[in-house]
Amino acid sequence: PDEIVSRPLPVTTNQALAGSSLAGAEVLADYESVVLIGTDADGAPVLVRTSVTAEPGGYRVDVPADVPVVAGPAGLLVHRHDDQLWNLHNANVRGHLAADGRGWLLRPERLVEPGQKHRSSVLDPIRISRGCQATTRRYLEHRGLTRPAVPWDAYRAIRDRLPRG
Repeated sequence: PDEIVSRPLPVTTNQALAGSSLAGAEVLADYESVVLIGTDADGAPVLVRTSVTAEPGGYRVDVPADVPVVAGPAGLLVHRHDDQLWNLHNANVRGHLAADGRGWLLRPERLVEPGQKHRSSVLDPIRISRGCQATTRRYLEHRGLTRPAVPWDAYRAIRDRLPRG
C-alpha cells in the first residue's frame, strides 16, 4: 500500500434490501454499509465502503467521484465479528459492475457466504480459515509463486501518518 484515504462512513441502512429478490439481498440487509470491490483501469483492486439500493436488475452502488473504479467483475463485501474475532460472518455478492446514465449498477450473479447463517456452527471459523489457506496455496502453486512477506513496516508507517483522534 502507498495510500490510505479516510472518508466519513455512509449514513444509511440496507434494511430495505430485505424485500428484494436480488442475489444476496437478505444478507446485505443485515448490514449498514458494504464494501465495493472492483478494479481500476490498470486492474489494481479498488475497495470503498459505500451504500447500495436495490432496483430491477441490480444494486445501485454509490461510488464517490474520486474513486477510480471501472466496469467489470466486482463484488459487495460485508463482514462482522466481536472484539475477540469470534462470531464471524462474512459474505460477498459477486457480479458485474457497469456504468449507466445514473451511476454504477452491480448486476449480482451469486452470493458467496462461507459461514452461512442457516447452517453455522462453532467450527465455521476453523473451516473458513483452512479453506482460505488451501485456496491461497493452490493460487500460488498454479502461478509458480512463493508466499509473499507481509510488509508490516510499510503498513505501520502509513498508520503513523494518519491523524489521531
